[in-house]
Amino acid sequence: MEKIEKIRRRSRMARFRYYCRLVSTFLFSHLGLCAIVIAYSSAGAAIFQKLEADYENEVREKVERERDLYAEKLWQITKEQKLLRKENWTANAETVLNEYEEYLFNMTKESGFNDKDKDEAQRWTYWGSLLYAVVVITTIGYRDRAPRTKEGKVGTIIYAVIGIPLMFVFLRNIGRFMANCCRFLYWKFCVNKERKRRNRKRRRRQRRIEESVPMKVMQTARYTLDRGEVGQVPIITNKYVIQKDSTLSTRKNQHLHDQDFSEEDEDDYSYDESDKEDEDYRTTKVPIKLCVALILGYLCIGANLFRYLEQWDFFPSFYFCFITLTTIGFGDMVPGQTLAKAEADQTLTLVICAVYLILGMGLLAMSLTLVGETVRNKITAIGKRIGIIEESDSE
Repeated sequence: MEKIEKIRRRSRMARFRYYCRLVSTFLFSHLGLCAIVIAYSSAGAAIFQKLEADYENEVREKVERERDLYAEKLWQITKEQKLLRKENWTANAETVLNEYEEYLFNMTKESGFNDKDKDEAQRWTYWGSLLYAVVVITTIGYRDRAPRTKEGKVGTIIYAVIGIPLMFVFLRNIGRFMANCCRFLYWKFCVNKERKRRNRKRRRRQRRIEESVPMKVMQTARYTLDRGEVGQVPIITNKYVIQKDSTLSTRKNQHLHDQDFSEEDEDDYSYDESDKEDEDYRTTKVPIKLCVALILGYLCIGANLFRYLEQWDFFPSFYFCFITLTTIGFGDMVPGQTLAKAEADQTLTLVICAVYLILGMGLLAMSLTLVGETVRNKITAIGKRIGIIEESDSE
């Protein structure tokens, strides 16, 4: 409440700066950037659907009218022949069909006709437009759908000018976040687990050694180490005398000593772990082979997914996923183009493809970040070894 009252007492400009700072902090956070990309892609999908869907329907209606016209021409050729002969009719029909093929080719190339009637599933549905919006800002560029109207082309230019830098910022941010998560998981379950195992083994070995040494010698050694007299070694003249003097005290205090030493050792270890945890976690280097394994695993998951959705073979599906995630985007294989699929199935395929693209680009950005750090460190180490890079330069 006190904070709210202070905000109210401020001037309008101060309050404006305060809320702008809050909004900018949220927008440049991980959650904020994800929300911006989702909202921007959704808005772009609605705009492109509005600009291109009506034109697509007009093209389909026009092609249907021309098809009926050419069918009428074929009927007229048949009706005008007094004596129906195969050779004469075939020659005239081929002329009409060649004209129709040329017309379809021009309509497909210039107007984007996709060999579907107006009653079949449209290409520029909302989800199809969403896939196009994602493809634009990720610079993949499938050739199966492109704007045909002047308004759609202008909208694509404006959308790409804003969306591509936004996507780069998003991928850089989400790549760092995923890299930190991967680095922490690798440190937690691989590096730290192995180090704890070695430390436990070392403590058990040290405890067995100390249990085999008399109590008085241990106390003398600890007193010497506490005073910093590392170079001075306790003098033991007769082990039987020491054993005789320390037998009773050792038997009385052995269990207490072991318990105190164990607790002290565990406390020191946990304290050291808490101090070095952040440093160890942030300086951990993830192996390149792990990054390659993650990318290959993601590609195989996508290959099996699209093999089920599109009825493709495994290798064509894997090829599609690789071409897509590397932003090559030939467009020779595009999901959602199966003629036998229902409209609901095509919509599901397009949504899954859009989500797969975004997650895959983030995974690729994460892998590039981790691999870049490893390669940079190795190059720096080689430069130091051969004398090209000095210690001050690397720092």
